[in-house]
Amino acid sequence: MVLTLGREEMSVAYTIKARMGLLTATALALSLQSPAAFAQDAGTGQSARPDASGSGLDEIIVTARKREENLLDVPVSVAVVGGQSLDKQGVQMLGEALKAVPGVSVTPTPVGDLLFIRGIGSGENQGFEMSVGTFVDGVYFGRGQSSRHAFLDVDRIEVLKGPQPILFGKNTIGGALNITTRKPTDTFEASIQEYIEPQFGTFRTTGILSGPLSDTLAARVVFRSYITDGFVKNTFLGTEEPRRRDWVGRATLAWNPTDRLEVLLKGEYGKARMRGGRAQISKASPTLRQLIQPIDPNAEYELNYRKSGPGVANRFNREFEDASTYNANLTATLDLGSHTLTSVTSYAGYDVDYAFDSDFTPLDLIHQLWDQSWRSWAQELRLASASGGVFEYQGGVYLSSEKLRSDKLAFLNFSQTPLPFGSGTRVQNFRQTTDNWSVFAEGTINATDALSLVAGYRYTYDRKGMDKRFYFSDLGSLTPNPNLTIFSAIGLGVPHQLNDIERSTNNHSLALTLRYKPGDVMYYASYTQGFKAGGFDEGDTKGKLNAIIFDDEKVDSFEIGIKGESADRRLRGQVAAFYSQYDNLQVSIFDGVAALIVGKRRRPPPRASRRRPSSPRRTG
Repeated sequence: MVLTLGREEMSVAYTIKARMGLLTATALALSLQSPAAFAQDAGTGQSARPDASGSGLDEIIVTARKREENLLDVPVSVAVVGGQSLDKQGVQMLGEALKAVPGVSVTPTPVGDLLFIRGIGSGENQGFEMSVGTFVDGVYFGRGQSSRHAFLDVDRIEVLKGPQPILFGKNTIGGALNITTRKPTDTFEASIQEYIEPQFGTFRTTGILSGPLSDTLAARVVFRSYITDGFVKNTFLGTEEPRRRDWVGRATLAWNPTDRLEVLLKGEYGKARMRGGRAQISKASPTLRQLIQPIDPNAEYELNYRKSGPGVANRFNREFEDASTYNANLTATLDLGSHTLTSVTSYAGYDVDYAFDSDFTPLDLIHQLWDQSWRSWAQELRLASASGGVFEYQGGVYLSSEKLRSDKLAFLNFSQTPLPFGSGTRVQNFRQTTDNWSVFAEGTINATDALSLVAGYRYTYDRKGMDKRFYFSDLGSLTPNPNLTIFSAIGLGVPHQLNDIERSTNNHSLALTLRYKPGDVMYYASYTQGFKAGGFDEGDTKGKLNAIIFDDEKVDSFEIGIKGESADRRLRGQVAAFYSQYDNLQVSIFDGVAALIVGKRRRPPPRASRRRPSSPRRTG
């Protein structure tokens, strides 16, 4: 990132890196059995079945296709990470759990984890929906912030690579994370684990209590706290940053009134508190050094885990994050004999306040305060036939409703610089509602014991509504001041207000897969159509409606793969080659001060066939 001060520049470096997906992706992936990337542990529920001989690798059971199947029988590129191995390694974050999985990147940011699979993911612009969907116990978490505590008491993580539109829905255009947490046990279980890392003052405590409450009812309660004093020295304040204080609790009830009915009720609440940041100035011009030196004579300008900032001139100029996440879901599974009926009802949300120093110095130049909340309700009904027949099928309906609120304040104060821009506050208010419904079906024809054809279809309707306001006010005030035109003149945005803007779209997604398994080796070839709904640019500063609206993102993906294991079950691996063509790829960049700017890359078809998926309209 580069911040320009007159003709002078400075460079800012972070301890994390981000990736941007490309329009067209072609790759060959090879993986062999390893403890982290393609493994599952025995003794973690039904996710692993021990080898009968006792000398080979355990059978890995996954639910990548909403059924319990052997990993080697699933014609999808899937990597599995087992819960017990993660416990033994003391893994704390989702990114740590997936770092050994090929083709997967997890970048933590203030707005949540940015997930990328095969180079495809979403940027930080909050108008974007996720390109990689996160599902925890069958519940979709549509924002990176909402699933930050999903990595707790995990039984397994399944990483599904490539578009997964049929059974997982619209926002899996890059892939999906299918996370399964541990259920209540039918025997008593209690444990307390403590992890201590003295160098950075890190303490992590995890407590688990599980067991039966009656013949038909069992419960599981999990609690985790996380404390760390940081790893970057702030020479201006004399503190270590970023300091974190997190905790999360989860309670699960399992009720089995009959052999045919299982009801799971789960609730979770978490808090995260951070003070300080981790950005460092790695390069500073002589002019900038002259401005900083009287305030902090000890300021340094190299990557050495030592930073200077932020200032203390106004009460907003501190770096912090305060976040709350919460979710509840009710899952009922009814065995009808030849069919299984599943209902998943969920509610999820988060609230987060985030403040950061946009000039990255002890000067009180540019400071930002973001306040965001998100709420989601969803209902899925799914009916599946029994496995093992000549024709297997499943289908259902999915409904969801979301509300997003994002308020951003940028405090601008150039009085400490030679720049004649004065001071003021930039205010951005963004409101968005999303209503979505879809129907889906998938069928499998087992022509022979070795050959099968899988076909799937999903219809999706998506409607979004938006209200947006952007203006400038006096420093520390929320009252618009139309006389502050200097900030528009230097490119910090144009005041505007948009109300009751709507956008709707619908999509038909198709998936075809041919699977052939004559022995211990399985071959497959697939064609998949993926879809991610368009929407509104939350970070826009210009107010031009045509620029704020962005189109649906679509993909045509082709993949061939091989999975197999040796006759003695001591070696297991998979190879996949894929080609994905994206149209209207949604990307965003951070310009340093103004906003996260939305851009798109598209494959231009013939002009005669060009058609916008939907047209914006004003309502009310």
